[in-house]
Amino acid sequence: MRYFLKLFAFVICILSMLTCSAQIAPGSAIELGAGLGRGIVGKIKDGKKKKSIESSISELEINGSMIKVLRVPENKIISDAKSYIVRIQNQLDNFYELYKNNEHLKIPYYFDDITTLEALDKDWATEYYENELKEYRKYEQKLTQTEKRIKDSTETAKRAEQKRIADSLAFAERVQGYLFVNKEFTLLKNKPSDKGKTIGKVYLGSYLKFLGYNDNTPYVKVGLEDIEGFVNKNDLSDSIDKIEAANADIATYKSRRYYKYEPNYDYIPEQQNVTPAVTSRVTSETKGSSTQKQTYKQSTRYIRGPRGGCYYMSGGSKIYVDRSYCN
Repeated sequence: MRYFLKLFAFVICILSMLTCSAQIAPGSAIELGAGLGRGIVGKIKDGKKKKSIESSISELEINGSMIKVLRVPENKIISDAKSYIVRIQNQLDNFYELYKNNEHLKIPYYFDDITTLEALDKDWATEYYENELKEYRKYEQKLTQTEKRIKDSTETAKRAEQKRIADSLAFAERVQGYLFVNKEFTLLKNKPSDKGKTIGKVYLGSYLKFLGYNDNTPYVKVGLEDIEGFVNKNDLSDSIDKIEAANADIATYKSRRYYKYEPNYDYIPEQQNVTPAVTSRVTSETKGSSTQKQTYKQSTRYIRGPRGGCYYMSGGSKIYVDRSYCN
């Protein structure tokens, strides 16, 4: 009987909902029936909500992973936070389009619409939205890192190219006007002839400043620091790259104006056009007669160069000798 009264009250309430609520007395059977009716309606509503959510779940590939996403059609959204759900889903759709086009995503650290939705409708499946956002954040981070690596790589390549050009220009300036010894060693002569005296040995890879040549001989005039002489051109190369040497040695020759020189300590320069100079006058007297004798000897003035070389001037030219002459 009591169940019948409750059911009857529920029917009456449904038929005249607006006036029934104002006239039902607290604690009456009719009030109980109305409460039961609302509970049934709520369960029906929740069931429809759950069904609409479950039927709106699909899968998308995002950032290399297949994830489940939620897109409930607007006309099937059953929630007091419907406007927030619509806005969230539209924003996620926008993120997906940007993702497909490999564009950047501006995702806020806190997604306020999801926070509000959770407060208004705790039963809504917001976890699908949050999981999708996580993948978009991973994608954005990956895209940023990739672009940074590309930028760094481009900058590195650009700096390397600039250095290569600078080194190339510096190298071109360094070797301009020089010849290079292309055998174990070559002899530096005081004359452009095989019969010339050996001033010293110049070794493989040494830079020799080209000073001139004579068509009648295979010799060229060269300079090495503050020493000048003649070298057989067949022992020289006009390019470091043509030198027959190990790669490591070639790298050394290219890095600076390299030279290795060994002087001939037995070599004595020929003295030419040296003006005699009086160095002493000795007068001696003997009993009953007196004679005067003058003694002359040749004198050469040796000069030490700014780099330690020793030379004398002859005919307006420097003639280099062993450094011991300047001691």
